[in-house]
Amino acid sequence: MSYDYKISIVMPVFNASKDLSFALDSILNQTMNLSDIEVIMVDDCSTDNSLSIIQEYCGKYSNFKVIELKENIGAAYGPRNIGLKHVTGEYVMFLDSDDRFHENACETLYHTISSNDADIAFARYRRIYPEKKLILKSYSPYTDNISEYKDDLVDGVNLTGITSFLWKHFFSRLIYGKLKNLNSDKIFIKNINDHPELFKILPSIWTKIYKTNFIKEHNLEFPPFISGEDLNFVVKSFFLTDSIIFLNETIIHDYYMRNTENDKSITKNINYSLVYDSLDSYYHCSEICKDFKFKKSNIILNPFLLNWISLYKQSNLSKSEKDELYKIIDSMSGIYKNGFISRFLIFFIKLLLKT
Repeated sequence: MSYDYKISIVMPVFNASKDLSFALDSILNQTMNLSDIEVIMVDDCSTDNSLSIIQEYCGKYSNFKVIELKENIGAAYGPRNIGLKHVTGEYVMFLDSDDRFHENACETLYHTISSNDADIAFARYRRIYPEKKLILKSYSPYTDNISEYKDDLVDGVNLTGITSFLWKHFFSRLIYGKLKNLNSDKIFIKNINDHPELFKILPSIWTKIYKTNFIKEHNLEFPPFISGEDLNFVVKSFFLTDSIIFLNETIIHDYYMRNTENDKSITKNINYSLVYDSLDSYYHCSEICKDFKFKKSNIILNPFLLNWISLYKQSNLSKSEKDELYKIIDSMSGIYKNGFISRFLIFFIKLLLKT
């Protein structure tokens, strides 16, 4: 099968005018030949001037394309799935409209996946807090030489005082365990069951490159969740393949954590839909693990359930809404039993929803 491009980059866009140009310029600035890259932007009925910015880039570059949706879907899963149907590149990458690739992102991932004939390759990212002037590196279960940044999960930016101390010295170790010594930048994975620790890494779809044929062969799609759609996509893809490459020492993406009122994304506005969809997506993930007979789903889901508890406590839900959430966690308790912490989290969430 012939392809028009080496890489297709799929970008969902909704009211991103403030940061969109920075994201698109990070593609223009790639060390890889721009003519080898296709950019597919799917505009989810933006009400600001995002579409005008997109059209400006499309007018200048023939490989920049736009799909204008007629109705707002309201979450990234829809635009991503639609974008996937239009790719003409041999490989697929993803970029959010408010984040940025490092200059060597495309070239690094393309060389890694193509030279090894793998289905999936991925690297790491920096988590950037502009208001706090703080930069953290993404968590890896392996030791590394990236000493200039602290870890984004173990050294959580939002924790202070005794809570921070307990998390860094007790809870984080309990959940994430001790780091393994990889002694290499590159790890080859034939069977994810042999490297379950990789599931401790956040899904970060924008650090990954996929073989297009692999996605089409397995009809891979992002499930319809506001939050957690990338988790399910990544987990399922890892189970389906026998060729993954992880670049432990390589950072290729900047993930921006903006928290001002004007910059809050859908997943930062805590309402019932977000709280419900997040929990439902974790239940969906537990079902995927069951389908693939993966017995260590606690490695994946315990951190997310712990985070969900924090999310829930920031919401203000009615009794009927809590009852709907209880149905999900009750169903999940039937298949999510691996380990004391898992059972305790399920029990604790049930207790929360009944008080």
